[in-house]
Amino acid sequence: MFKPLSLPLHFLKNPYIILLVATAMWGTSTLFSRMAVGEISPMWLIFIRWLGTCLITWPLIAKDLPTYWPELRPQFLKLCLMGMLGFTAFNACMYIAAHHTTAINISIIVAAQPIIILMGASLVFRTPINLYQILGILITLLGVAAIASKGNLETLQKMNFNFGDLFMLLGLVFYALYALGLRNKPAVPGMVLLGVLSAMALVTSLPLVVYEVIEGNFFWPTIKGWSVAAGIILFPSFLAHICFIRSVSMIGPERAAPFFNLVPFFGTAFAVVLLREQLSLIQICGLALILPGVWLAERFTSSKNRD
Repeated sequence: MFKPLSLPLHFLKNPYIILLVATAMWGTSTLFSRMAVGEISPMWLIFIRWLGTCLITWPLIAKDLPTYWPELRPQFLKLCLMGMLGFTAFNACMYIAAHHTTAINISIIVAAQPIIILMGASLVFRTPINLYQILGILITLLGVAAIASKGNLETLQKMNFNFGDLFMLLGLVFYALYALGLRNKPAVPGMVLLGVLSAMALVTSLPLVVYEVIEGNFFWPTIKGWSVAAGIILFPSFLAHICFIRSVSMIGPERAAPFFNLVPFFGTAFAVVLLREQLSLIQICGLALILPGVWLAERFTSSKNRD
């Protein structure tokens, strides 16, 4: 029987250390997306990302995949859509955004993800939202608006946001749809689900590569481009998921979820330290608005789930 969590790593004994490692690895996504600009074409990077993830996961799950196929088969089309939206479309938006905005902006805007998922759950599953959650949503959206408009009220009035910021927000919507699909996911180990979704993402990324070639935007990666791709495959694509799977098995998803709020902190720190991007006052204010808003909404969602 396949055992996705039997990894001989000492740090896997502490769930909180694992979650810190996972969020730090996810925080490298914005760093790598900015480093990839001019080094590897965006759609080719997506294809390579999920090809590499498949090459790692499938040797680990192939032997036991027939055991889990009865659980996977009824939701096959749904899994195809989830892989396309959550893995392919989301990352396409992130890499396009990286060509038009900063890694700091991407990191901070991503902090709105839990709020968008909460709103989606309310619309799709009729999940009730209380007053505190609404307040959290409003605070978070205010922070996102402040970042996207760079504090310019005239920009807000004209809805003339930065192209990259808008693409990143669109990517969050795609990922929210993927996350909502996880609510009724097949009863299979996380590694198996990761392998299947990675395969779906690999297939659905092919048309994007073809389009990139036709448009004349494809170019062969530089040495740095291949290094960036390897980093994306190893850290945010594979190891972060392994750490998250392990931590959830130890403390449960409700207690693990708030750690997602650390992703923008790590992403911003990496951008400032390694890319030497400047952190402006409006970005600090936007981050200061987003994170309390996310905490407020998730705090009362978690409290309700425990009751």
